[in-house]
Amino acid sequence: MTRLLAFGDYDAAYREYDFARRNVPFFRSREAAPVPGAAFDQIPPTSKADYRANFPFGIIAEGRLPTDPHVQRLQSSGTEGDRLSTVAHEFLLAERMWCCLTLNRDLEPLLRIPKIRTCRYAAPNCSDVECASPTATTADRILPDGTLILPVHHDLLTTPDRMIETALRELAEYRPDMIYADPTHLAFLIRSARRLGIEDPIPAGAAIVLSYSFATEVSLRAIRGAARHGNPVVAAISMSEFGYLGMQCHCGTLHLNSSDFYLELLPTEAAAGGEPLFELAVTSVGDRLCPHVRYLTGDLYRLADSCACGTGMPGVQLEGRCKDSLTLADGRLVTPHALDAAIGARPWVDIYQIGARGSGDYDFRFIGDPAEEDREDCDRLQGALETLLQGRVRMGRAAYLPAARGGKFMTIRAGR
Repeated sequence: MTRLLAFGDYDAAYREYDFARRNVPFFRSREAAPVPGAAFDQIPPTSKADYRANFPFGIIAEGRLPTDPHVQRLQSSGTEGDRLSTVAHEFLLAERMWCCLTLNRDLEPLLRIPKIRTCRYAAPNCSDVECASPTATTADRILPDGTLILPVHHDLLTTPDRMIETALRELAEYRPDMIYADPTHLAFLIRSARRLGIEDPIPAGAAIVLSYSFATEVSLRAIRGAARHGNPVVAAISMSEFGYLGMQCHCGTLHLNSSDFYLELLPTEAAAGGEPLFELAVTSVGDRLCPHVRYLTGDLYRLADSCACGTGMPGVQLEGRCKDSLTLADGRLVTPHALDAAIGARPWVDIYQIGARGSGDYDFRFIGDPAEEDREDCDRLQGALETLLQGRVRMGRAAYLPAARGGKFMTIRAGR
């Protein structure tokens, strides 16, 4: 049996739990809470459901308010409509961001900027401003920290040209230091720019930081192809609950932020390839507003090989969300990363979804340039997917693929 792996300051994590147990109503009232001094891995994990049900005052330290100075309210997209509100101190969020940016030397210019100008492009539910309405003005979509939220429709592929043109114009005029984007959304914007005759949509000097959802190879192909001014393209791990949890270093390895968090990798079902899979559990460090203890993220990881970048932070491969994985008949999981590794950056695929129809039958639907399609390569992909999924795969070109209820685009529609 694969053992639990942990990274970070154990004593700091226990102090976080002790503070939460004494000052946060939810933790104080929990049944089965261990006595002080018990092993940390005996503390019952927490979940999004716990924080959703007890927000705000059940999970905020007594004497603190969501309206206190320097408290930022954050909201998740809610993939299936189950949005989560949380709060965090601005200085903690800034510290976590700074720590992650230092992992990648290509992002060093951002560290020298007193206030990073950011444009965000992601599912509308990922922010508290109205960015899904064509009538919302630029001023309506600027957050208190100056971040400009570019307009996009709730159902990504139905975003009207008017909103796309506005997003491209604002991106050019705002000239951000950083474009913080969902990779599927940004790839869509880049392809739309090309269709509208705009060949250079990414401003010079803008670092591209990708988060929110798993980055497919076809999305990365489009984004890297549009980074014509030497724009760094870097993957990050972030959550509304925590801000920055990890960053890709300049060697290409994704590292988890074990400086600002105590991180546990909990063994879970084996991947289809047989290698160990872990779910990430996060404990905050030094959070005296809304502490998190052994918080289950629902995200799956594999350990990466050793990295030459020199950081002491653990290297991982993000496999995607557990609930977005496909379960084979023998109980093993096919994760979004495993599926994407089989598909790769094929030039005739721009965006895709695979769904289970039951009894080992799957639909693979894709949108792409018909002029690029290679029939023999399509047959090879079908064979690779059938081997991976141990079932029958029906391939089909589509005119439209739906986003999830929360606005994110899911490559696997498991159980639908």
